Amino acid sequence: MRIVLKLTGACNLRCGYCYAGRGGRVRRTDRRAMIRSFDTLVERVPRGKRDVVFFGGEPLLRFELLRAAVLAHPECAFTLNTNGTLLDAGTAGFLSRNGISVSLALDGKTETHDRHRRAAGGSPTHARVVRAFELLSKAGVPTAVRMTVTPASAGHVRDDALYLAGIGVTQLGIAPAANIRWGPRPIQRLDGSLCALAAEYERGVKTGVLPRVSDFERAREGRAAACNPGVDTMTIEPDGTVLPCHRSPVSNAARLIVDSAACSRCPALRDCTRCVPKLGSKRQGPQCRLKLAFARAYDIVRTANAGGNGRMEKYTVIEGKLYKIPPDVLKKYQLSEEDAHKAKAAGKAPKAPKAEPPLKGNWYELGESDCF
Repeated sequence: MRIVLKLTGACNLRCGYCYAGRGGRVRRTDRRAMIRSFDTLVERVPRGKRDVVFFGGEPLLRFELLRAAVLAHPECAFTLNTNGTLLDAGTAGFLSRNGISVSLALDGKTETHDRHRRAAGGSPTHARVVRAFELLSKAGVPTAVRMTVTPASAGHVRDDALYLAGIGVTQLGIAPAANIRWGPRPIQRLDGSLCALAAEYERGVKTGVLPRVSDFERAREGRAAACNPGVDTMTIEPDGTVLPCHRSPVSNAARLIVDSAACSRCPALRDCTRCVPKLGSKRQGPQCRLKLAFARAYDIVRTANAGGNGRMEKYTVIEGKLYKIPPDVLKKYQLSEEDAHKAKAAGKAPKAPKAEPPLKGNWYELGESDCF
């Protein structure tokens, strides 16, 4: 079981897309109650299955609580979710000595990252986070980067992934910002950019010009994306309250899963967590279409891995509707193996092909019943 331990609701950043609101959702920290809840949950989970995620806010604001939890339960597997701005060599050393892995928030290139991820005073944070990544790498701490995609960066996912691989990132998670408005055009750009990344993923990983993307790997292995709050995940709030989900104050796990008859007809079902905090209590058009964009990219990866037996590789989302894609269009997304080798030999990221697909033209609109 994964135990999400929220050490604090406070944060030193003011990210524009934070799902907890600007500056984070602050709950009073009750150290004794939190530790009591943590000890109780840990003891109820069999040894060897105790996965603990330090969460916030920014958990490094309460490093003394993190340290106490690690020293009290060294048998647990720990992961730290952090924005990296407070991390120094001493902290990296502690993480390394205690076998703690890190999930680091870094959205890509400087302009992509600094658009939304700024300090409380408004200063940019990209350079500080890259420095944190370098410290973690030097200390030998296993580090995955978490990249949040916004409407402004939707068309640059592939380029940002290439940049991250260029600075040494080997493990990457990609997710759309939930607390922000997504219109049809940004979803279209996201769809094209994700497909560009997915189409060259196999070769890119083999040649070292792309990092491994966690959900692409899940798709390759055939694992479902379903979330089971209260079953395989529990959250401990800073005041000791135990909840099934770190994104929602709801205590009833059944209310955290979207239950809609339309979901059973959706081609993105197996790649959707059906998460109420992300999608809303009812199916929300933009969020569901975001899931379709991601699901189609996952299916391109599955298709490449299974020799062409995919389901959604011929679809895209344009202006809020689902369209078929002619096979020749997908070829424009390909990165040739020769280009990848040349780029790696030169120590550069390969130049991106045009990732944004054309509007209508050769596209064939599906009927409403085919869309959902």
